[in-house]
Amino acid sequence: MTSRNTLSKGQYLRDHLFWGAVSMVWFNSLLFRSIEGWTYRRSRLFLWAALLLFAAAGIAAAWRRQRNNFSLFIHLLLPYCVYAFAAFRRTAPGLGWGLAALSALLLAADEALLVPAKRETAAARAGGGARRRALEGARAAAACGLSALLIVLAAGAVLSVFPFSPSVTPVRRSDGEAATIAGHIETLALLEEEPWRALSTQEKLDVLQTAANIEAYYLGLPHELNVIAGMLPESTLGSYNDRTHVITLNIDHLENDFAHEVLDSLCHEARHAYQRRLCDLYDSASESQRALLLFSEEDIRAYKQEFSDYTSGKEDPQGYYSQRCETDAREYASACVADYYSKIRAYRQGAA
Repeated sequence: MTSRNTLSKGQYLRDHLFWGAVSMVWFNSLLFRSIEGWTYRRSRLFLWAALLLFAAAGIAAAWRRQRNNFSLFIHLLLPYCVYAFAAFRRTAPGLGWGLAALSALLLAADEALLVPAKRETAAARAGGGARRRALEGARAAAACGLSALLIVLAAGAVLSVFPFSPSVTPVRRSDGEAATIAGHIETLALLEEEPWRALSTQEKLDVLQTAANIEAYYLGLPHELNVIAGMLPESTLGSYNDRTHVITLNIDHLENDFAHEVLDSLCHEARHAYQRRLCDLYDSASESQRALLLFSEEDIRAYKQEFSDYTSGKEDPQGYYSQRCETDAREYASACVADYYSKIRAYRQGAA
């Protein structure tokens, strides 16, 4: 028995090839990232192998039955879910295991639907029909769930965020909490390379949010700094959004690079927040106050000009590197990292 919207064999193959190519472009542009511990080449080969395996299995299973758009959608969707689970299982474990569970349910339901219903008796036919409807419902629910989870990941990629945040609460000076290195030294000691490597992505974000709270306090910022992970361009380690006061760290940088390098990126972006507040101070000053030496010594005029016509590293690497706001942020971050680790070493020596 076949569905009314059964596709011809030729149409099914053509649609499989067309939508396979479209989905590959979509996945590459939004969600592809190397599997942790794997090279880019090995990760790419794994994705291609998954695509070919599921395409072959789907075409073989559907050749005589279920050659419709829904079956096509399922067999195009599954390899991306498998790859997304492998690549994001540590970054977003809840989503990763959700992908795995729904994929297993979808595959099981789809395979079971290929078994013909029993026809010996009317009761058997009725029972088979009920089971078939239940399996079709499970398949539809699993497909919708998988689609929703992939859409969440894709939306997170477009917005440079992921659907989770640090469990440490961002704070600001006006909250009345003195966020200092000495007051959080046990947490900051996790920035040593050995314990850092053992932390999960969530735990690393918690440590960095603690450091961001400290930076906001030391810099005297009137607002909190929020730390998240995001899929930034490969050459971008971090970015700061002054509208939301969000520091976004490249997820691959966060998960794979040394702790002191990630801390440097955090402090670098925190310094940009401070530079923005200096520009606000300049804007609120009167003409006579703007002549104060403070505004010249702090290069505030240069910051204002650079922020209004910012040169990105992708457009002009040399111009980006030589901007005063970037030079100042690099110098500040370098001094900060040295200060953090000198205090961590003193703490370790004292504890010993």
